[in-house]
Amino acid sequence: MCGRTACTLDPVQVCKACSYSRPAADGKKEEPQWKPLSGNQTYYPSYNVCPGANTPVLVAAKVVDAECETDYLITPMRWGLIPFWSKEEMNTSGFSMVNCRSETIFEKRSFKVPFERGRRCVVLADGFFEWKKVDNGKKQPYFIYFPKTEPNDDKSVPASRLLTMAGVFDVWKSPETQETVYSYSVITVESSSIISSIHDRMPAILDGDEAIRDWLDSGRVSASKAFKLLKPSLNLTLHPVSTDVSNSRNKGRECVMPIEIKAKPKATSASAGLMTNWLKRAKKEEPGHESVPTVKSVKKEKEEYE
Repeated sequence: MCGRTACTLDPVQVCKACSYSRPAADGKKEEPQWKPLSGNQTYYPSYNVCPGANTPVLVAAKVVDAECETDYLITPMRWGLIPFWSKEEMNTSGFSMVNCRSETIFEKRSFKVPFERGRRCVVLADGFFEWKKVDNGKKQPYFIYFPKTEPNDDKSVPASRLLTMAGVFDVWKSPETQETVYSYSVITVESSSIISSIHDRMPAILDGDEAIRDWLDSGRVSASKAFKLLKPSLNLTLHPVSTDVSNSRNKGRECVMPIEIKAKPKATSASAGLMTNWLKRAKKEEPGHESVPTVKSVKKEKEEYE
């Protein structure tokens, strides 16, 4: 699954990070256009993004704006899909469609309808968080992202690639105010070997310009063909982070900073503990005066240890 991400770039940096090459442009790079589609949806960069927040989403321009001349748009959308047919907004209706399982995307109406209508998107993030179950019911968070890229002279371009996750979006309009809300769900698949030890699900990753182009081009690539792009990715890296990220109120850089997990000391058995105590006592005895533990002393020793 995917229930928490980090997205820290400002709109200009996001567009630069998503520069792409057209198939017949001789390698020339172009940038998507940043264009909010709803006046009430504002994006705020954060190291700890929770469902319900507005985050940058890449879409084919023609799908949302027939008059747009560019190939792609980046627009803030709410994380947590609201079906177009819903009579209430997510906060009041109880919809929490943060993730969409790829296996059921053609079965559930909330996802099937927008997916077949070509409302496919790419959810952008620095990376996402996942929690691994450890001893005593506790969970250790990990930050998962694309491997670092080569250094770039342009300081406005981040050292890491933005993670590009497959998503499906819909457009909901309030029946009372006619207010429009664009919202999305991250599509998940079975985890790759990189993540399977942490969690059994992961976002479907679109790795590279071609995969992104095919995913977004609903006019050329049918829903059934696009579905084949939904698969686990091995091109990821990860590191453990502080449990600070588990609290949604923590938004600082410490949420993504690597930490070192200390190995737990080996548990000492009761018999080993008794032997250790006897050896310590023997060292304190004077030479020639060996002390043999009696039944009573052994019983007392055991009681003290336990």
